[in-house]
Amino acid sequence: MDKIREKKLALSFLNNLSAEDIKRIGETDISWESLEIFLGRDRMELFENELTWAEDDSLGNHGYVFIDEDEYPTSLKQYADAPYRLSYLGSSPRGCDGEYNLAKSITIVGTRTATSEGIKSAFTFARDSASASLVVYSGYADGIDKAAHYGTVAELGTTFAILASGLNTEYSHRRPKLEEQIIENGGGLLSPFSADTEPFKSNFYYRNKLLALISDATVVVEAPLHSGSLITAHAAAEGGKSVFVLTSGVKNIRTGEGCRLLKTEGAIEIDSYSMLSDKYLEFPKGTIAIPIKKDKVAEMKASGDTKRIVGYNGSYYAIVN
Repeated sequence: MDKIREKKLALSFLNNLSAEDIKRIGETDISWESLEIFLGRDRMELFENELTWAEDDSLGNHGYVFIDEDEYPTSLKQYADAPYRLSYLGSSPRGCDGEYNLAKSITIVGTRTATSEGIKSAFTFARDSASASLVVYSGYADGIDKAAHYGTVAELGTTFAILASGLNTEYSHRRPKLEEQIIENGGGLLSPFSADTEPFKSNFYYRNKLLALISDATVVVEAPLHSGSLITAHAAAEGGKSVFVLTSGVKNIRTGEGCRLLKTEGAIEIDSYSMLSDKYLEFPKGTIAIPIKKDKVAEMKASGDTKRIVGYNGSYYAIVN
């Protein structure tokens, strides 16, 4: 890491200031001596630990994008509480080809305690979104979020997981195999927090807001009344983004209260990605996935009408075009 970016990294620990104020300080010719005084001993130690993580070659492609850099998501820059830096493992939010700031994207969220129908709906919606070349964002939690990530990689699509912890932490929700698939397909793990930050409860609120603001629209699959997904949905609406709820979630008695509330507040009910691309916004068309029974998999694989078979959590789909 060059000295200019090292200084940016150090400035990011002035976390009592807004990103805009930190950016303004960075544009001055501030000396390292003054910066150390501003940071103090504790934050200088955090900066040094962060620098160690940044320079660890064993982690593969990883690093930071700062708010004054072209690689930083343009969708976040307009918001006052955007993080000064985003850490990434895998691809940066802009992506390998430098076009993700221009691509259509969608956030898919929902409860950890999802029903089997909710898991299936999230997987299918994400798979269909990826087939239309959308970048899929989610929060990497169990339940709906994980199903969204799995659905995207099943289509070999690009998905980013925004964590409520640092990227150097290990906790029960991390899934090495899924992370490997996410990274292989041009996505990555993102975090607005320092590398060793644990997943504190307060972090989830901020993570949920970023999920809303980084993409073009938010889809809530299943959500009880006190689900963090409602934070994401409200932040999306406040940020001028469209909010959708899936019919399967609205109808579910146990996990649909939040979806029904969002609908009364103006969220748009849809039953599939196909309905979204047909009637709302300007999302591209995707491929068609037809649900099939397990005993039909071999037959469909042999069929010239099928591009491939996708299976997840006991459900199978034939991709026909």
